[in-house]
Amino acid sequence: VHKLKVYQLPQAGRAAKGSSLKNLLSLSSEENVAAILPIRSFEEDKFILMATKNGIVKKSPLTEYVNIRTGGIRAINIDGDDELIAVRLTNGEQDIFLATRNGMGIRFNEADARPMGRVTRGVIGVRLGKDDHVVGVEVLKEGAMILTITDKGYGKRTSIEEYREQKRGGKGLINIKVTDRNGPVVGIIQSFGDDEFMMITDIGKIIRIRVDLDSLRTIGRSTQGVQLQDLGGEGSKILTIAPVLEREADSDEDEIQDIASSDQT
Repeated sequence: VHKLKVYQLPQAGRAAKGSSLKNLLSLSSEENVAAILPIRSFEEDKFILMATKNGIVKKSPLTEYVNIRTGGIRAINIDGDDELIAVRLTNGEQDIFLATRNGMGIRFNEADARPMGRVTRGVIGVRLGKDDHVVGVEVLKEGAMILTITDKGYGKRTSIEEYREQKRGGKGLINIKVTDRNGPVVGIIQSFGDDEFMMITDIGKIIRIRVDLDSLRTIGRSTQGVQLQDLGGEGSKILTIAPVLEREADSDEDEIQDIASSDQT
């Protein structure tokens, strides 16, 4: 784990290439950034929850990371065939949701993962099927819905009440039906009824979409979802998704695409 003040990042326009983080952080030649977590203060009752591609989760007190050296400090031990994919901030009493590429999901209370020190591996969060791996993690809040997005531009929104709480380390439940039509899952976002998010394609295109209860109704777990974005039949795929934290007052409404509510399966 490394630390960097936001104002130290060079500001650039939307179409700019950006600067390599290796010029801003003391990263080794084989090291890449896997997750970013904004922190304002290191509170005593907060925890950092980490999740890996192979379904390992680890919870550590936030105060373990107050003093980060210039060259960074060890945050988690990673197996040779594994990699860190997400880091979240928790209060020690929340439910965690892990989603996998092949459409499975598991909900468990973080109390099932006891706090550990920095130089540890963690415990099993979800047991994965063949050729599957974790693609998304959310720390659940009351009244939330899980918005699931696939690589062919399909998505659906499902109430967290559809996912019963289980013990950590199980196989989980079906989160979305993955088929050749909609493609594997690329990520999940916690939704609260009127949200905007961005989908980023493998050719560097950013698509900004608004979803609300009128345009994308809540549907069950074992469904394929609806097409949120036509990728043009050019073989392009969605690589990742991210929520829009604040809606700009002067946004061009023509650039925000509404989702049709029909043909939900």
